[in-house]
Amino acid sequence: EMLINGNFDQYHTGWTETTMVPTPIINHANDLPVAPHSGSYAAWLGGYDGADDQLFQSVNVPGSATGATLGFWYWSTTDETAAGYDYFALQIINPVNGSHYVDAVDIDAVPPTNGWQHASYTLTPSQVAAVRGNTVRVRFRVITDSNTLSSFFIDDVSFDVASGPPATATVTPTPTATPISGGGPLRIGYGPGGQHPQGARMGDRHLPGVADQLLDGALD
Repeated sequence: EMLINGNFDQYHTGWTETTMVPTPIINHANDLPVAPHSGSYAAWLGGYDGADDQLFQSVNVPGSATGATLGFWYWSTTDETAAGYDYFALQIINPVNGSHYVDAVDIDAVPPTNGWQHASYTLTPSQVAAVRGNTVRVRFRVITDSNTLSSFFIDDVSFDVASGPPATATVTPTPTATPISGGGPLRIGYGPGGQHPQGARMGDRHLPGVADQLLDGALD
């Protein structure tokens, strides 16, 4: 396992978060509207209009790597009725210039899962060759349009690198491409101990179909 804190139970340890609102992405179960897949923490991306949320970690891929698989659990909710507006992506990119080594998963908010679902992607031999011996960034990203809420929750993330023969690339579920680009996100800074920023409150993120006042009251 190449990722640090893949189940998020060490809170922000190992992860960098960027978002358009002054609230964290990784949260305790008490600050989430759905229960984590396991443990006490999960990540909540989206949940507000015009979202561009990113959660990423840098990984040093061994020079001896011959196979690699990404895996994660996710839960999606949305008020969208048509595809092509809000989406979730998992990518492996170059942390220096942002070029993409692997576009692993691209999931539209429609249809929503409304429950935890597992997804995985096994890198092709050429993709393994591209990342072998390099420092790469494993990035989760959610982009939403300016109206109609969508949320993606993720938990129990893994990036396993093997020394055996690589398997044929597979994606679950089948990705849906969406031509949406987001604006520049704001980076959230955390103080010693990984505490929330001063004044941050979970009411900045909302579940589809839930009145703001009800959700704010539940999450305060």
